Order: sequence, then structure tokens, then C-alpha cells
Amino acid sequence: MIDDAPPGPPAGAFAAGVLGYQQAGWPCILPVPAHTKHPPPVGFTGADGRDTEPLQLVQWVGSHGAHSIALRLPDNGEWAVIGVDVDHYDKGKVAKRGAETLAAREAEWGSLPDTWCSTARGTDTAAGPSRILFFRVPSGRYRTKLGPDIEVIQRHHRYAVVAPSDNPAAGEGARYRWYGPDGRPLPDGEVPKPIELPELPARWIEGLREGATEAGPAAASRDAGQVLLAQLEDDSRPACAEIYSAAQRALAELGQADEGGRHDTATERVYQLVQLAAAGHAGVGAALHDLGVLWFEVTAGEDRGDEWERILLTAARKAVTQYGGRQVDRDPCLLVGRLEVAAPAPANDTPDGTDPQPIAPARVWSVREVIGVHPFDPRGSSDQTLAAAALDRMGPALRYAADAGTWLLRGPVRWDTRGDLTQWAVAELAGLMPRGNPDAEKGSDEFDRAKKRQRFLDNGGARKVAGKMAALVAAGTHPSAVELGDLDREPEVLWAGGVPWDLRASADVLTPAHLDPGTPHLHSAAVLPVDGLPTPRWDAFLAAVMPDPEVRAWALRVLAITLTGYPDAAMPIMLGKTRRGKSQTVELVMSVLGSYAHAADPRLLGAADTAHASIVYALRGRRLSFVDEGPREGRWAQERLKQITGGAMLTANQMHRNPISFRPTHTLVLTANDEPVLTDPAIRARVRLIPCEGDEETVRAARAAIGQTHGAAWRAEAPGVLAQLIHEAGRWLADRSSALTAAAPDSIRLRAEEIAAEQDPITNWVEEETEPDATGTKAGELYRAFVTWCRDMGLKSVPSATRWGRELTGLGHPAEPRRDGKFRPLRLRRPGGWAPLLPVPTTTTTATSPAGPGLGRPTVTSSLAGDQLVTSSTATGHTTETAAHTPVFGTSVTSVTSSPTPIAHARAHDARTRAPEAKPAETYNRSHELVNPAADQRVPGSANWSRLAESAKITAKLLADGPVQAEIIRAQRQAAGEPVRDRARELVDAGVKPSRAAIREQKAAEKRAAKAAERAAAIAAAAGEVLPLPLAVDRAGNVLPLDLGQAAAVIDAASSRSGGLTVDVETSGYPVGHELYALRTVQLGDRHAAVVLDPAEHAELIGTRIATAPRLRAHSATADLVPLADAELIDYDEAWLRMDDTVIPAKLADPRQTGSDPGLKLISAAVLGPDATAPAADEARKALFAAGKWLTETKVDTPIERSGWAQVDFGCRTMAIYAASDVLDTGALDQDLPKPDPAVHERERIAQRMTARVAYRGVRIDGEHVERLMTEHEPLRAHHGERVRQLGQLDNPGSDVQVGNALLALGAPLQPAGKSGRPSVAEAVLTPLSKQDNPVGELAREVLAFRHHDTVIGTFLKPYHHLVRHGDGRARPTIYTLGADTGRMSCVRPNFQQLPREGGVRACITADPGHLLISADFSGVELRVAAALSGDMALAQLIAAEDRGEGDGLHWLIARQVYGPNATKGNRYHVKRAVFGRLYGSGIPGIARTLGIPESEAAAVAATLDAICPGVATWSAQVRQAVKQGGTQYPTYSGRVIHLDKRWPHKAPNYLIQGTARELLIDALIRWQDTRWGTCTLWPVHDEVDVQVPEAEADAALAELVRCMETELFGVRIVAEPSAPAFAWQDSA
Repeated sequence: MIDDAPPGPPAGAFAAGVLGYQQAGWPCILPVPAHTKHPPPVGFTGADGRDTEPLQLVQWVGSHGAHSIALRLPDNGEWAVIGVDVDHYDKGKVAKRGAETLAAREAEWGSLPDTWCSTARGTDTAAGPSRILFFRVPSGRYRTKLGPDIEVIQRHHRYAVVAPSDNPAAGEGARYRWYGPDGRPLPDGEVPKPIELPELPARWIEGLREGATEAGPAAASRDAGQVLLAQLEDDSRPACAEIYSAAQRALAELGQADEGGRHDTATERVYQLVQLAAAGHAGVGAALHDLGVLWFEVTAGEDRGDEWERILLTAARKAVTQYGGRQVDRDPCLLVGRLEVAAPAPANDTPDGTDPQPIAPARVWSVREVIGVHPFDPRGSSDQTLAAAALDRMGPALRYAADAGTWLLRGPVRWDTRGDLTQWAVAELAGLMPRGNPDAEKGSDEFDRAKKRQRFLDNGGARKVAGKMAALVAAGTHPSAVELGDLDREPEVLWAGGVPWDLRASADVLTPAHLDPGTPHLHSAAVLPVDGLPTPRWDAFLAAVMPDPEVRAWALRVLAITLTGYPDAAMPIMLGKTRRGKSQTVELVMSVLGSYAHAADPRLLGAADTAHASIVYALRGRRLSFVDEGPREGRWAQERLKQITGGAMLTANQMHRNPISFRPTHTLVLTANDEPVLTDPAIRARVRLIPCEGDEETVRAARAAIGQTHGAAWRAEAPGVLAQLIHEAGRWLADRSSALTAAAPDSIRLRAEEIAAEQDPITNWVEEETEPDATGTKAGELYRAFVTWCRDMGLKSVPSATRWGRELTGLGHPAEPRRDGKFRPLRLRRPGGWAPLLPVPTTTTTATSPAGPGLGRPTVTSSLAGDQLVTSSTATGHTTETAAHTPVFGTSVTSVTSSPTPIAHARAHDARTRAPEAKPAETYNRSHELVNPAADQRVPGSANWSRLAESAKITAKLLADGPVQAEIIRAQRQAAGEPVRDRARELVDAGVKPSRAAIREQKAAEKRAAKAAERAAAIAAAAGEVLPLPLAVDRAGNVLPLDLGQAAAVIDAASSRSGGLTVDVETSGYPVGHELYALRTVQLGDRHAAVVLDPAEHAELIGTRIATAPRLRAHSATADLVPLADAELIDYDEAWLRMDDTVIPAKLADPRQTGSDPGLKLISAAVLGPDATAPAADEARKALFAAGKWLTETKVDTPIERSGWAQVDFGCRTMAIYAASDVLDTGALDQDLPKPDPAVHERERIAQRMTARVAYRGVRIDGEHVERLMTEHEPLRAHHGERVRQLGQLDNPGSDVQVGNALLALGAPLQPAGKSGRPSVAEAVLTPLSKQDNPVGELAREVLAFRHHDTVIGTFLKPYHHLVRHGDGRARPTIYTLGADTGRMSCVRPNFQQLPREGGVRACITADPGHLLISADFSGVELRVAAALSGDMALAQLIAAEDRGEGDGLHWLIARQVYGPNATKGNRYHVKRAVFGRLYGSGIPGIARTLGIPESEAAAVAATLDAICPGVATWSAQVRQAVKQGGTQYPTYSGRVIHLDKRWPHKAPNYLIQGTARELLIDALIRWQDTRWGTCTLWPVHDEVDVQVPEAEADAALAELVRCMETELFGVRIVAEPSAPAFAWQDSA
């Protein structure tokens, strides 16, 4: 600080007196400003300050000789000097009476010895009562306050200003003088020696030592203290209880302190507050502000403002030493009452079972994390009032379950049931209550606070409040009361990691549910799911247990049902031999489901209802209930099973608790070594048999690789496993049929029915083969038919006639004795007579391609024998001849894929004697695709046999149709991969005369083929020779194939030659994360040569060469580094540190040299001239794309066949040259572009690096919100579009031509625009028209509304929807940090800057789980920058007044002058737009046209603006004139030059304002990078900065973001307005 002071003449006080003090032995002599006495030189004050050296004193004599002279008192470790500073004088209303205090102390402790003293209030004969008395004392610390109006100056506390310094406060011409022990003044220049001072009496020493403060920490540097103090003063969070109590005490003590004690009181209280805040306690900002306001009130007229600033800064400097330069980021209040809470884990409810250990480690938790740490300061004093306040405050963490009579306590990820917690809650809240002051006046707030707090602390008072809390919730009607049976009932919500996940919405991307995170729930999954996390061990284990990938995929879908709350949807049974991974698979799923899963007590499934109610209660809220192996021999009570899995309400209770009723949410999962009993149809419908048929040793090894469920390996994969299961659950919810047995692979699809048929063949035979008949059929005939059916079904054993008869009677079909035997009231079904024998196709296991449609399905082997089609049936063991039909497959066809499921025989009597009517065969749909009619077929025992018989007749007729035969032949050839001829030729081959339609189709096909050939030839001609990668390309266009060694040599030579590598990539044109995205090539080289490489085949070469290059170059580097990092070819952050983007020097340079477009082709043409290679290469590329009819601009929804980047062969000569040209020209630009100022260049590199992270990481898109907005905007677009059609009598509401013609027809005064000469219907034209109350205005309004909805849908919602449906659900915008000519940033793909700031479109962008978005926006930055650049004090004062809340600001001021005192918000809005239009260079006509107001009104606004802010008007005119005269370069304060165009001088003021505002944003980013959130994903939008930060740190991060953005520009304050942290990106305020 002292070094910044202006030098003074050597003849001043310091220069005159310093030598005498130095010779007298005073060790620390300081110059201080004459009038303020502050600040002293840095480093010489405080407990740790150093003494002055002679050389330093000499330097100060030369530079600060006019300053006053101050003594910092000595302390050599043995003795010290103190000064008893007695204030005794009257000044205005202030009366100091220190001499009276001193007399009282002398009366108590004894008289003081005569000594030397210093004062500016003495006379020529005596010192007078107001003076500083100096004494020697033993080394140490003493109290700083002796009483009213007396302070004790010590080495660590204050310094003494002494002769010959002036003291203006003592009166005009007053000067300090020394007085000797005799009371007379010393001669000028004579000073006392410290060693000669008298010793202070022992009684005085004893008294002064009482109440002395202990030595605090050493003070850090002034700058470090200021940084911390600024952060603490900006801490606008609610004060925690500690800060609140300390602040209340400080306010009370400072308000009561007398004049002499205010300094010490303030110092002590501020020190306590700052120490608390630096340690992390929240909310000190308001406390310091309030205390400062009180300080200025109580010291009014004493000119002690600087003293307050010193007190604050000193406290902050000491806090830096204690806690560091930044506030600790966690409030210590959160550490109080912390408990170690175990992570969720499955329960083991089996007898003698032990619970498994959780996957995640235990977490330390305090309820204060949810109830907050702000003070609990309840109103009222009655027990009931206090109890109600306690329940309200504890509500986020404490609830009462009235139905169960138990309390619920919140933990970090779930709630838990507990006993009575009321007294605990009272004790917890007592720690948050303000301490108050029991000695305060009765009835005062401080007294009442102390009294209430004591009630919460005393046992008796606490019990009363706790009792009232219990009474308030007992009836279950209080807001803190819940029903335990209602918890965890949302079937499509799964809690994990404290987040409720929307299962239905998470089919593709994990999506949180719209639920309050504080909603009570007793269960949680074990880990937080993570999308895209690799799970190699889990995948290997599943593959070992279920080797068939189709079975595995279906089984995962079935097991994912256990994440939902639908108990009757399925009952998975893991079926297989021992040690095949059945139980282990379920246990691994259970481990990630955490407390949602449990191993149930096997008695739950007992045949008798003997299970205790607590066993049933264990099902409450579960999602997966596991019974391992089940009862012996695979048998269980069917009725009990239906009750447990049917979804009906259950009633149960915990031990010694009230019973509750709840709706079950569990899915029962079983394992079985043997086939389970599936005789009940309801049970059979729920069963999903999952075969576990892997190799025992493979399963064992795969499971061993996973290790324990709480081990590191499984902990690493569990989040990914849970995410997979959530996705599968979401897909099941979208299509519940996908987990039906009917959707299972054929190998297991019919397993349940087959098991059921075998276990209860009698019931199945009755249901499928008979029907009631009063006449009846002989029992023997029925039994023989039953036996035949059993043998056809392949049953191992046939029930005896006795058992058969007994079960028939039990089924309601008793035997009736008649004369000719026993009859039963049944008859065999004979649809249309006796059911014919349907041939059974051969069911072989012919292998098929994994990708083929017949994977795992049986094949049909058919052969032609004469005129008869013979089908061999291995299932029946005999050969059956079919009726004669037209040959279908020629001479023979084998292994036809997608063959129908085998159909068994429907018999009546002895079916072998009857011939079948038809043979089922494959059919085709209208698109001639092979269709499997499996949906019309059933296994033996099906009720659909009669329908199949009729279907067979239809099939026989269809097979006789010639065109169908031709389609069959065509499909067979397609399936076999053979070339397919035209349909007309196939019809002829099949003996069918072609129809006219077929002939027309043939001609059309030939025409299409000719066009395709023409297109192929054009592509080949434009592409040139196709060569294998890698390829080398030089500037002359030579293309040379290389091997890897040669490629490495070319790249190494380029790196050595140019000191680094130029990098470029080509992709498929789609954004990273899109399902069609692919990295096609990577190019490396310099300006002389480039190598084109395949990123897959040459990954190692690419990675090593980029990693070892000393420097990297690229043009628009984000577009190259993001794909490289996505392909794991580079370390993203490290590569940026070596990257130089040629866009930066190109945009910093004069656009007259480089052009204004940042695109490489245009810049290289402008800078390199004829040596540029990229422009010609791009023209050749365009010709190739035109030949292929491909698009250059690939959007997210562009079909892949239309994307040139996806379709083109990058090995062709044209594309190799194109790809290499970017490297060649970028390398040349790096050397030829003007070199920017290094400091400016580094600023831009930092900004680019920080803003590029969003392109790499992306931000989450809320697909559900996108769809919701689509449903809102699409009907509105249709409505307004139809209105446009009606009002304008036009066809296309999106046609500018039609809209323009319609408006002209209605009489609108449209003007032609552009080269076309058509009338302009731009928004700026239609907006004024829309305000008219006539047909023109009505049509304009409807057109604008239609365009709004059409833009929202087409520009934002549809692309976002596509990224969710066909990508990873993330948006990855690219930020160009030097996008506009002003330097303002721009954004593309997608353009976040175009997102509407209202209407909820921004909310499509959300934070990732566990994070929030924070945002801050420069407030009125254009006006502030205009005031700063123009030096307009009037505008600056208006802004400052508005900041202080003392005015409405410039816009309201102008509005009221133009429109009168009753101006409206609409008037203000017009004024605001007009003001900015004026600043942006618009003339009066332009402003009037844009706003749709008369020119006279626009002129009035402009004139008023110029009158109020003449400095801005003058500055704008001067800037415009300077540009006209050739002044086109304007250096900003940061050093970046803004280049102005001489053609448009009217734009120059706006360029300077916008460009300077942009530099403020860069400053904010640079400051932000030094915070602990500096690596978080962020994106700037105009003057706004949005950042994704961890949820728990959002408030602190937001405060820091505001601090980073706020600054001062040429004396004008730059302010940032924060928005509250939110999960979704919020609309602009």
C-alpha cells in the first residue's frame, strides 16, 4: 500500500524526525499519511510485523518524507513498551473522559510513576489530561482496553503517531509534542529513549494482564486477506446457527459498548465471525454488513470508517493463516451429530441367515444436511407451538407412520423405521437454537431466545415438547404423518443414490422421476446407476450361465421386471442343475437392488398358512423376493403361491408392531433343480422359465472373477449393471409382451406348457381335446383317446385308468353307469368332422447363421417323391404322404429358415388311417418378406387345433396360386444370397403369364437400374482411384499408398520439421453420441505433407504420434479433439494444453488480411492465396457429393444414405486429397498468420479450452420434457397454420412468397427486399403489422405465431428428440470463442444461443444425476460498458443509484419523460429497445420500424437519451468520426484489438461495447478456472454463464461464479445476477 503513495518533500515530519527516533533506539519507525494516519507500510504491523532497517528508513525519507511519523512499540522478549492512551476532550457532541477513568484506576491500583508522554492537545507549559503515557513492562500481551476512553497501545495492537507530526483532528495547526516526566514540553527534536522509560508498577501489570487476549495466528498478506474477505462478504447464504448467534452477540455488544471500548469489541467480535466463516460456517456476509452499519452508526462523526476496514482486513488476514485463502467448502455445522450409515443391501430373512455386506461403503451422514444449519428460532412459547415448529423444521428428515406406530428417519439415500425419536429431535434442534442472552432485559428477544433454548436443553422441558410432538402426529392427520403401507408403492419409480428414477422413461437414457427427493421411502438400490459403464465381468458371467445370446437377452428382460413394482407380471424360475449359476445370478441382481431385494423365509410358500405375519411383512416395498431352490421335490402350495404373487392387498406386521395393509410390489424369483409344478393355469401364466445350462467350470471361473459383492471388482461394475437393468425395465414397460413366454426363444418358449402338460396331462387333455356333452361318450373310448394323446405328446408316463377316472370326477365329469357301460359327459372335439392329421415338419437342429432369422429354430426338410410331397417327421417316427399339389420348391429345398413351429397331430380314433388335407408352409406378406405364421400355431394340447385345420385348407389353396409360388421362389433366393431377377421373369419360370402390372414394374425397374448405373459411374469418375489407407498427400496433390512404417516416417518428419503436428479428422457427419456417428479418418502432418489414417486399423500409430508431438495444431480444434478423445486416441485435457488453434490468430488479425469468415477454406484462400490447397479440394469434394446425390450438411435426422460423409469412401483419391488439404493448409496458416500478442493469445486459449468441455462431455437432454413440449407445440402449430391458410387464402403457411402475396392482397405496405425483389415478410416487418387491428394485423399475428411454434419444433425439439431416440441423449454444442467480428462467442450444433429464453424450451437441457445447473448473467452490461467507455458520469451515477435501490434506472427515467409520469411497462420496453438500437447504431427510421412506433416517438426517446447521457452521445459521434477518418483499430483494456470496418462507421460504437463486454466474460472465465469448479462443464450464452456443478456444492459454486463475474470497468461497477440452482436449465428472468 505504501509504495502506491505519492512522494513528498524531504522536509516533512517523517524526514525531519526519523533520525532522532532511530538514534534513541526505537526499533520500528513508520511513515503514515498525515491526515488519515492509515495505512501503514505492509508487513510492519501486527504481532508478526518486522522492525524497520536503516536502509528502508532512508528510502522512505526520499519517497514519503512528508508523511507523519508513527512508532510501533518495542518488545525484545524480556521487556516491552506500552502506551496508556487517555482520550479526554470534547469534539462536537462527543465527550471523551479518559482522565476520569485513569483517576479511578489509580485509586484502585495505585498511582502511576511520572513518565514521558505524547499529545497534540497540550500547551506550551503542560501536556494536559489527553495524552499517551509510555512505560516499560515485562514482555507479553496485556488487555487493550483499560476502561472508557482509555486504550493500551502495544506492539501487536496499534501504533502511536508522535512528534513532529500534525494532528488535524485536534484543531487547526495542532502538532504532536513530547512532554517529560515533569510535565513540561521537550525541546524540538528531543525524544525519549525506550530504555529510560519507567517501569509500570506490579499491581498495574497484574491488572492489565487480566482479560488479555491470547496471541492469534500470524496475519497473511494484505492481498490474500482481501481475497478471503471479498468471498466472505459475498456469502449471501442463510446464516448457520453459529454465525447467527455470533452475529447477535456482536450486534448487542457493539451497540452497548462505550466509546473507548468500541474498537476492541468490534475487533473481537469481527475476529470471531471471520474465523467462523473461514472455517466454513455459512452466511457471514449479511452479519458483517449489519455489524458495519452499526459501527458507522455508533461512530458517526468520529471519522472511523478506515478503522472498520482495518478491523475486517486484519481478521481476514489472520483467518487466511488459520484456514487458507479460500473459505472451507463445508459448513462445520453439518459435522454435528453425524452417524455412519450403512449403504443399502439385500436382507436375508431366511432362518439363521446373515445379511450380505453392502456394495458401497458406509457413509457419514447428518440430518442437518436436509433440515439445514440455519437457526431454529421458533415463535411462541407454549409447548404445542414449539412442538409444531419442531415438527415443521424436522419434516425433511423425520416422519411418523401412524398406521404402524413407528417413526421414520431419513438417511443419505433412504429412510428407516425407528422407535420414538421425539426427544432426539428436540435435542438435535437445541443445537441449532440461537443462544440468546439470559442476562438481557426480560421480555427482550435475546432473553426469550435464551429461555426457549434452555427449555429444549432441560430434561423436563424437552420431554414436554417431545410429548406434544407425539400428540400432534398420533392421529395421522399432521403433515409430518404418513402411512407406512403407502410408501414405496410407485411401481415405475426406483430409488437409487437418493434419486428417484423414472423406469418407463429410462429405456434408453437414465431419467430421474419428477418426485421430491425428500419423499419418504424405505428402500433403495445399492448404488447410483451410471450409463455406459463397462461391465465385462458381469457380461462374461451371464454368458457362462446362459450361453445362448437370445436366451440371455430375454432372461435379462424378465429379470428386469424385478425392478418394477408389478408383482403379478412374472414369476421367474431359474432352472438348471446345481452349480450352474442360478442362485448366483439372482444374488448379483439382488446386490445391486440393495434393500429392494431380500432372500425370503421359505416358510412364505408353505402349503399351510403357518408363516408368521412378520414373514409376510418382509415383502412390504420389496421388488425382488427370492426363494432359493424352494421346498423339496419342487412342490409348493399353489393357492399360497397365487396369493403371494397375485398383487392383492396383504396385511402383516413387524414383530411387536401394529399390523398394516399394503399392496405388494415384489416379484417372486425362484430357483429349481427339477421341473416345478405348473398345474395351475394362473401360476403357469406368470412363470418364466430361465434355463441355466452353462458349463460348470466356466460358470465357476466367471463368478470367481467377480469376487465378493462388496469387493472392488463388483463395486466398479455394479453401477453399470444397475443402469442396464433399469434400461431393460424401461423397455419392458414400453412393451410388456417382450418378457412373455411367447417372446422367448423357441428353445424355451414352450417349456412351461410342456411341463404343465406332463405334470397334469388329464386336465390339459380335457381342456384341449374334449367338450361337454350330455349324451356322453364311453369312458373306455375316452381313455383310449387320452392314452393316444399322451403318447403323441411324448409323455414319459401315462396316468392309470383309475387315476384318470378319479381326476375326471374331481373336474366335474363323473361316470354314469349305463347298460352298455360307463359314460362320461364329454365328447371328443371334431371340428368339421374328424380332425385331419396335420403333418409334422421335421424338427432338426440345423445350424444357422447367428445373424439369420432362424436362429435356434427348427428347420423343415422336405423332398419331392413323384407327385407327392413327403414330410419326414422325427417326432412321430413315421412318414406321411400329403395330397397332390403343384410343386412349390422344385426338386428339393433344404434348411429353409424361419420355418413354422412344429405342429403335432390332432387325432380322433386311429389317425394313422387318415390322410392330411394340407401341409402348412411359410407365407409372405405384401412386401414379399418371409413371414413366420407361428402366431397361428400351438403346441399339442392347444385349444387352437381346430383353427389350424382350417388354416391348413387356406394354405393349400394359397400354394396353388402361381404368383405366390413366384414370390416364394424369390424369397428363397434372397434368403440364400442369390441374385434376384425381376418378378416378371420369375412368374414366367413358375409357369405364370406376366400381368401388365408386372411388365410395367419390369420396365420401371430397368429404368431405375440404368439410373443407378449412371450414378455409380458418376461417383467413380468424381472419386478417382480407390487406394488402401494409410495414404500420404503433398501440396502438389500427389497421393501415395504407404505401409505403417512409411506412414510413421512421414509423420515423424513433419513433426520434426514444424515442431509439432497438425491434426484433422473426418467423421460420418453426425454428432458424437449419435447412433450413426463414426470417426472415418485421422490426418496428421504439416504444411508440406499429410498422412490419411484409419482410426481403427492405425489407432496405435495415431495415438503414439499425437502423444509425443511437442505441439499440436488444428483449425477449429474442438471439432478434431472431441472425436479423437471419444475414440480414446488422446487424453482430452492433456491434448488441449499442447493445442494451438489457427482460428485464434486468424480472428485476432485484421480481417482485411484474413477475411471475416473463420472457415478454413476461406481463410486459407485469403491468407495463402494460390498456394492454398483446401478450396480446390473442397470443390472436388462437392462434385463427388453431387454425383452421389449426397448432402454436405448432415443434420441429426438426416438418413444415413443421404449423408455424403457417411457414404463416401475416404480411400478414394478425391477424399484423400480433401482430408489431407485441411492439414496442409492449417500447417501453413500456423506459420503465415500474424502472431498475436502472447498474453492475448493465452487468454483466448484458456477461454477456448474451458468452453470446449461441453462439446466433449455434452449435457443431458430430458427426452420426456421434449416429448411433452412436442405435444404442446404441434397442435398449436397446426392451429395457427390453418388460421394462416384461412386468413390468407394460401396453401403453405411456411411459404414467404405466399404469405407476402396474401399480405399485399390485404393492403399491407410491404417493401421489396434482397436480390429477388420479393416483398419482405421478416419478423421485423411483420411485428409492427401485427399490432394493427385489421385483417393485415390478424394475418401477421397468426404468421408470427405459426413461425414461433414451427421454429421451436423444427430447430430445437425434433433434433433433441432425435438425439434422445437415436443417440446417447446428450447435446454437444461447439462454442466458437471468437465467433463474431466483435469477438462475441457463437455456438453451433446445437446453437444454445438461439434457444428461446421463455416457454420452457431451455428446460430440455438438464443436469446429470447428482448435479445442478447454476447460472449468472451480467446485469445491464451494455449500458455499464457504454458508461465506462464514454466516461458519461450521468449514466454511471444512474446505474450506481439503481444498484443501491435508489432509482428505477435509465429506461424508466426516459419512459416517464417521453410518455409522462404514468408510463407503462410496455412503454419502458419500447424505450429499452430504442436505447439499445441507438447504441447499436440504428437511425430514427430504423428504430421506429423495428418497434412499430412513429418516428416522432423514436426521435423523442433518442433526444431524451442524448440529453440525459450527453457523454455517450458525444463518445458515439467521436467513434464514428474516427472510423470515417481511418481509425479502424481499437485496443480493449485486455489488449485484444477490435477491428472496425470503415464502410460501416455507425456500427463502431456497438462493436466497441460488445467487444469490451466480451472481454469481461473472458476475465470471468479465467477467474473461474482457478476455482475448484474450474473444470466443470460450462457454456456461455451471450452475457450469461451456465455451469453444471455437484448438487451439494451448487450454492457455494453459484456465489463463486458471481464473484468471478463481478468487477469494475473504469470506475463503473459490473454486476452479475445469479439464478437459483436448478436441475433443468431455467428460462431467463
